[in-house]
Amino acid sequence: MLCAALQYTLPGNPCVYYGDEAGMQGAKDPFNRACYPWGAQDEALLAYYRSLGALRKEHRASFSGGNFRLISACLGCIAYERRSDCERLVVIANANPHSILYDLPQEFRNAVCLLGGRMLGTEAEVPAEAAAILIVKNDRMI
Repeated sequence: MLCAALQYTLPGNPCVYYGDEAGMQGAKDPFNRACYPWGAQDEALLAYYRSLGALRKEHRASFSGGNFRLISACLGCIAYERRSDCERLVVIANANPHSILYDLPQEFRNAVCLLGGRMLGTEAEVPAEAAAILIVKNDRMI
């Protein structure tokens, strides 16, 4: 799910290999991909991919163009911003095997969590090996 969040929020179009959204596993050829597991999909994973797709669609302006800014990258965590004229999205990706509390820069302290984490005052709690996606509406939109 962490990789999917990065695919859907980094610049460019997400490319999902057939069956990844359903939790299919590969094996050695000729079993590298079997038939789609209709009725046996990983429903939680499928719902997560759907929510990422809906997020990209709803916030299309923030995910288009070269509106990417790295906020920080250290200790198994990367945070970056995607923005448009009316909003700023902050993605915090935690590759650690434990949850983290990410202290948000002042400019993002009124953020609301859209997916994958929760706000705790001026910090965002991000689960282990997961990503949190936050939104801040620009002042002119409030």
